[in-house]
Amino acid sequence: MKTVILSHRFRVGMFAAVSTLMVATAWAEDPANAEAKGRQILAQVVEAHGGLERFRSFGTLTYHTDGLPYSATAPLDFDHTADLIARRHRMEGRSAKGAFVTGSNDTQGWTTDADALGIQPRWVNHGNSYFVLMPFVFADPGVHVCRVGERVYDGQTYDAIAINYDHDRGDTSDDDYILYIDQSTRRLRLIDFSVTYGPMRGDTPIDQLPRRSLEFVEWQVIDGLIIPKVLHYAPWERTADGGKRKEAGVRYTVSNADFDTARPDASLFDAPANATIE
Repeated sequence: MKTVILSHRFRVGMFAAVSTLMVATAWAEDPANAEAKGRQILAQVVEAHGGLERFRSFGTLTYHTDGLPYSATAPLDFDHTADLIARRHRMEGRSAKGAFVTGSNDTQGWTTDADALGIQPRWVNHGNSYFVLMPFVFADPGVHVCRVGERVYDGQTYDAIAINYDHDRGDTSDDDYILYIDQSTRRLRLIDFSVTYGPMRGDTPIDQLPRRSLEFVEWQVIDGLIIPKVLHYAPWERTADGGKRKEAGVRYTVSNADFDTARPDASLFDAPANATIE
């Protein structure tokens, strides 16, 4: 996590071989051809959202999130600051149990009030921004990609690509995603994914983890980039031709977003003396 664009994988290497998951569930064509076509589609998606060159010209993203549903205690409302180069994070907000400040630097996650935060600080800091920064994060080092044909959601057919990551190169390298891509606009519509972060997964085998979905309901243009404005999170059930929500789920919003070419001071992301360290 130094001078290249990284992610909450949190230090991973570049597009390479394809996972057993993709081979077992996705391919009906030559693997090399599926990977090449997957990369081509992914490049189209990134360009449709403003382009990788423009994204990499920025050093900071700030935004507000209202109603994030991942907390064990209550939806979180917070202001988020992200160093886009080093992928360091800081969140200041509150839940039903009180106010908190939480962050993640190169080595640790931390929070000033673990009860108010209600979720592992390292995961929520990196994970939240990872979703907000889609699809640009899928151009990070260490990503594997292949085309998996078409998927149907809510009566509409989408192009689909599968994403996974180099093994043993980060905190969540076993995560995997299926991206649903609008065939006309090339914008990202939905992701079907798993969360394999150790403290959240516990003893559950990876192949038995529940699927989750995040639908990108509404987009916004910020400084020439198209990023999420309204997102819909829900448990997910895969079907023969795509998938569907298992429950109604929760919507949350991203507002007051702003990109800046400058980077924040690194000390902003260091834990204060009274913080709980993950």
